[in-house]
Amino acid sequence: KKNVTNFYTLNRKNLKDLYQSEKYLLSKIKKNNIKKILDFGCAIGNFKHIFKKLYGPHYYLGVDADKKMIQIAKKKNFKNKKKEKFLIKSNLKNIRGEYDLVFSTGVLNHIKNYKNIINQMLKVSNKYVFFDAPRVTFKKPFTAIMNLSKRFEIKDKKNEVNYYIENLNFFLDFVNRCYKKNKFNIHIFINELPYSKKYLNVKSKIFYCTVLITRSNQRFIKIKTENEKLLKIINDKLK
Repeated sequence: KKNVTNFYTLNRKNLKDLYQSEKYLLSKIKKNNIKKILDFGCAIGNFKHIFKKLYGPHYYLGVDADKKMIQIAKKKNFKNKKKEKFLIKSNLKNIRGEYDLVFSTGVLNHIKNYKNIINQMLKVSNKYVFFDAPRVTFKKPFTAIMNLSKRFEIKDKKNEVNYYIENLNFFLDFVNRCYKKNKFNIHIFINELPYSKKYLNVKSKIFYCTVLITRSNQRFIKIKTENEKLLKIINDKLK
């Protein structure tokens, strides 16, 4: 809706717009390794400007399920047909080629079948996969409601969306299976979601979880968190 479109038109295009987890994990990516980037849930494609500042010139493919977002993306951010492309798609099936970085943020927490999307991201990546996972909880998984009218602080008609909350152990089981099948290392950045009670209809603690997977013969898992309970659970589960 209009308030969300306005937000992504005006924001998320400069390094100062990066969240703490994004700054930390994107800094782990080697600049010289990035020649092709796939951005799943690209909105209007503003993140391509951040990628250019971080990694230099590259080919950029932006994918989003929202037709209006892609229309704006092509109008504002489509300058070089050989270096940029935007597609209207709700998944990554039939995407050709391999990408050095496959990236997705602010998307998977709205998709209940997030595991399918992550598996698709792994298939088309030859180096790095970065994703903002579904929010996680110590309790049973559930679907919350997010008030986007409040979240983006723009007066508009009531705008609410589903917000998927996964059980932490269920998510870690999935990560473990991926880890055992593939040769890669994992960085996990996880902390309590700061705005959960302000914009979501939840009472229990929930956590954001951002993940960087690197294809490598070195197999390790590194966790960054301010929560000792989370650290112990993840270490025990993924050891």
